Amino acid sequence: SALYIDGYGVVSTTGVQQHVSTASIAKVITALCILERKPLKVGETGPKLVMGSNDYELYQQEIAQNGSLLPIYQGMELTQYNALQAIMIPSANNISNSLAIWAFGSLEAYSEFANNFVMRHGLVNTRIGSDASGYDPSTVSNATDLVRLGAIVAKNPVLMEIAGQKQANFPLSGTLYNYNTALGFAGINGLKTGNNDQNLGGLLMTGMTKVQEKPVLFSGSVLGA
Repeated sequence: SALYIDGYGVVSTTGVQQHVSTASIAKVITALCILERKPLKVGETGPKLVMGSNDYELYQQEIAQNGSLLPIYQGMELTQYNALQAIMIPSANNISNSLAIWAFGSLEAYSEFANNFVMRHGLVNTRIGSDASGYDPSTVSNATDLVRLGAIVAKNPVLMEIAGQKQANFPLSGTLYNYNTALGFAGINGLKTGNNDQNLGGLLMTGMTKVQEKPVLFSGSVLGA
């Protein structure tokens, strides 16, 4: 299903607007919730996170289930900004869950906060499930809500800065590249891809184009492609 909006007002929809697993698009919500709980300004890197035994267990889980991940070792340090890059660029499931636990104490507390977050922002067809990464299919949404999510992110300069980066450097891994290969095409400046067994192709995009020489912001989503 897909929905596109022009200047953040809905202009057209196609496909069936049903609930679909968001897959890694869920990480956009995770990042927004992290930044609401632990705000950053542009140029700030935030506190350092030290990877502990629980973080290493989350890393091993992703290896076992062949999920997207960022390699870590116990004692490795990531700034909050670098950790946000890890979930938005190489789409690291383990770091998404580690960040949520760091900010909220547990995945259960994160899920409660995130479900409240989406309701506060009018994303009534979105439900946050048991993890913060979207690997588990229990986090669901539809194209309408995700387009509105794109419009919310467009107001967050830190997250938009990260989402627009084609690559980033990480301890141990070096340079990793953004899964969103649509960046830079047709005015697209973000935002996040996602896929799992329940959603084989998802993209939430934001960007800017010109209509009669006037800039027009847009947000769009594709699910199950």
